[in-house]
Amino acid sequence: MAVFSLFLAAGASAVSVQPVELVGPLTQEEILAALPEWAHEAAAYLPDPEIVARFHDFNRPVVIRVVIGTWCPDCRRHLTAFFRLIELADNPVISVEYFGVSRDKLQPEDIVRDNRIERVPTFIVLDEGCEIGRITEHPRTTVEADLAEILFGDAGHLKDRRFR
Repeated sequence: MAVFSLFLAAGASAVSVQPVELVGPLTQEEILAALPEWAHEAAAYLPDPEIVARFHDFNRPVVIRVVIGTWCPDCRRHLTAFFRLIELADNPVISVEYFGVSRDKLQPEDIVRDNRIERVPTFIVLDEGCEIGRITEHPRTTVEADLAEILFGDAGHLKDRRFR
């Protein structure tokens, strides 16, 4: 059962009283424990099934680093879609790292500086430690379509372009 489904099954509240600011390394479980209403949105999101299948069949290890502000409505919308994509893809070669930043986007200083964070959410796709693409604040289409473009491009395989 998906993490957010566990929160729904446990009767998680659908309303948060105050914006929560989580800063530093996070897990999906920690995010949903602090913001249980996000579980409802994740469970309701229906990503493109063809893209989900491509993510499921993907066989090269990559890391998707996600930098968010738990206080940010754009993060709520795009991260909940991402949670659902990752759950449905169910692929252990796709690793995810979550980091929360402060509202002023100054903390944690090393995460903000090293990842050149200006806006959130920022999804950074890493292949062998090298950035191959990112989504900053808003995807051009959907989170899953933009991530698929980064990973597969038009040729349907991992792109070779790498950035430092």
